[in-house]
Amino acid sequence: MRRDIPQEWVELMSRRGIGSLRQLAAASNISHTAIARIVHGEGTAKDESLQQLAAALQVPPATVYAIVGARVSGDLDPYTPPAEAARLSPRERKAVDELIRLLVDQKPLTNDVPLPKDAYSLAASKGPNRGRAAKEDADALGEESQDPQG
Repeated sequence: MRRDIPQEWVELMSRRGIGSLRQLAAASNISHTAIARIVHGEGTAKDESLQQLAAALQVPPATVYAIVGARVSGDLDPYTPPAEAARLSPRERKAVDELIRLLVDQKPLTNDVPLPKDAYSLAASKGPNRGRAAKEDADALGEESQDPQG
């Protein structure tokens, strides 16, 4: 199934003579799949990818960041840890740094997709229940059930 390219991307691409996501992928040296996810606002994109897109489209990185709803590096004041951070050991500081990287890497470009209300509904939606049919097949073959009531 082919999805339409959002208009803001079409405008940027057409200025450069790029007519498809595959052409944009080639021009930016990013996989077609990654380009499609970025353009359609799915998942997260690395800063490097967004900057490669901006270069391929010959626009400022802020333009691409604005379209995907991400902050441009330098948009905010640099992060300064609270004074209490001076009491952290080098190992603890590395852990905090890694946590910050993890939070940034996991930040979605668009609103989160709502998940099912409970984990069971997700697991239950994977396909039909074969339990009863398997029991009937076993009974037809004369195999004993492991169920103490059946």
